[in-house]
Amino acid sequence: MRTAGTADRAFLRRLGLRVKVLRTARRMSQEHLAEAAGLDRTYVSRIERGAHNVTVLTLVRVADVLDVSAGQLLDSAWDVDPIGRGREN
Repeated sequence: MRTAGTADRAFLRRLGLRVKVLRTARRMSQEHLAEAAGLDRTYVSRIERGAHNVTVLTLVRVADVLDVSAGQLLDSAWDVDPIGRGREN
């Protein structure tokens, strides 16, 4: 099993940022997202910080609550925030 390298950690941070941007655009708290997805709030926080490598099934549950596809969250070429305010960086 390979360990997370710099590119992997950067991807997880971008994924977490996408989740956070979508959640806040919907005026949703971490608690609400966690409850609706069947997760703990601290787990959602770790996802948003890029501190946890989520499973595909968890990602699908989070995406469903945010009303997007898991593919939209994973698309590595997606560098514009989902509500159209410009680049994530």
